[in-house]
Amino acid sequence: MLFGDDLIGETDIDLEDRYFNSDFRALMNKPIEHRKLNHFSTEMSQGTVVMWAEINEQHGSQESVTLWDISKKPTEDFQVRVVVWDTEELKMMDAEGTTDGFVRCFFESDQSKDTDTHFRNSDGKCSWNYRMLFPFTHPSTNYKMKVQAYDLDLFKSNDLVGEAVIDL
Repeated sequence: MLFGDDLIGETDIDLEDRYFNSDFRALMNKPIEHRKLNHFSTEMSQGTVVMWAEINEQHGSQESVTLWDISKKPTEDFQVRVVVWDTEELKMMDAEGTTDGFVRCFFESDQSKDTDTHFRNSDGKCSWNYRMLFPFTHPSTNYKMKVQAYDLDLFKSNDLVGEAVIDL
């Protein structure tokens, strides 16, 4: 058992029920299923398998079997364009009842981009009309963009006023 495989989870598929189901056999393109992986030690799902099931006659010809290309899709390069126009009701974070507001956007925090700073704002309405461009590769591991509003502080760390996550 040295370096043996560990069971993560399993799922049961009733092929006989599908084989004798006329609706299932009539479908040219079988439905894609998301099946949970279960483990005997817990009630919680241990993951998901995305799959479809096809049942082909053994005595049928090889030419009648559809071969599916399941290779990884090639990556595509895109550009995400973000325009930050303005804020409303931005919280006043400075002691004198003002805020020095700016907005930060990013997919990964080490590649963030900031607007310029709107100094000494007293009504919560900062205005920028600021454009940001982000190179983006699809497929990606992160499709969520964070948008954060800050109050700039010169002698201590900036105050986070609020944030939103946009799922692309």
